[in-house]
Amino acid sequence: MKRPKIKRWEGPGTQFAARIFDAAIALRVGIEYHTAMTIRPIIIHPDPRLKKMATPVAEVTPAIRRLAEDMLETMYDAPGIGLAAPQVGICQRVIVMDCAPDDSPPELWKMVNPEIISRSDETSKLEEGCLSIPNYTGEVIRPTEVVVQYHDEAGTEKEMTATG
Repeated sequence: MKRPKIKRWEGPGTQFAARIFDAAIALRVGIEYHTAMTIRPIIIHPDPRLKKMATPVAEVTPAIRRLAEDMLETMYDAPGIGLAAPQVGICQRVIVMDCAPDDSPPELWKMVNPEIISRSDETSKLEEGCLSIPNYTGEVIRPTEVVVQYHDEAGTEKEMTATG
């Protein structure tokens, strides 16, 4: 099937918008649409989008799975160990992380609608950074253990216990 010629426009978000448009056309005509993962720009503090409450994801769709893949690529490129969708301009409850030690194989987590359902009373203080606040780290006090409920990229509800 020959792909129709598409008129492109200029401006912010052009590449992202064009990709969505191309995917929509492919879906409508019943063909598969694949592209390489995209490194998305990370929003930097004090951008007001970082203060907005992220909305829950209604359904895990191919677009959400693609967002998670793009976020992983962006996180590794930065480099970082975690990234939330609002940090790449998408105000939805999606996070990715890889908290494996440096010399270990990756431990990838892609979470949709993550929610902490319990936390320990015991806390620990660790040095942390944030990709939206470059070149800055600080000590952060967090619970030593949390239990998180989330949906994976297949839409299955899961639970994980994180310590550290």
